Amino acid sequence: IQLETRAGTGRNPTVDLGNLLETALRLAPDRLVVGEVRGREALPLVSALCTSVDGAVVAMTGEGASAALGRFVTLARISAPVATDGALRELVAQAFEIVIHVARWSDGSIKVTAIEEVIGCTDQTFDTHVLFQFNNGTFAATGTVPRFYSELEARGIPADQAVFR
Repeated sequence: IQLETRAGTGRNPTVDLGNLLETALRLAPDRLVVGEVRGREALPLVSALCTSVDGAVVAMTGEGASAALGRFVTLARISAPVATDGALRELVAQAFEIVIHVARWSDGSIKVTAIEEVIGCTDQTFDTHVLFQFNNGTFAATGTVPRFYSELEARGIPADQAVFR
């Protein structure tokens, strides 16, 4: 099901991403695709990703994985102002396994610059392992095999470890 935000007009009320997320979660989805997260929807989204939603693609601005995940913590505080940074950081770290960093280049092109696995968090930031990195015009594996690889094997999903080397 496709749900879209809309600005309020005279007779029609505003429908923001928070409203749409609440509606989508009532439908008990297996997966979610969420446009850019900018506000109060951050906390219910990461909570759902830790419990009932099996996977998601979510857009968030940030200069890399740690910055984007940190922005989730900041936005989650809107809905939970008394929650500690540590508790929110742990929730965000549990919600996401992979962060794909995309950047716009000076020539106007948009490229994936890094793919990182979220390992956990510390008191101040997030722990990630870079799996793939874009350097000098080439996208290359770093040699790190992600932790979720064993889960793929257990589910019978064929995946070649060589792609990470």
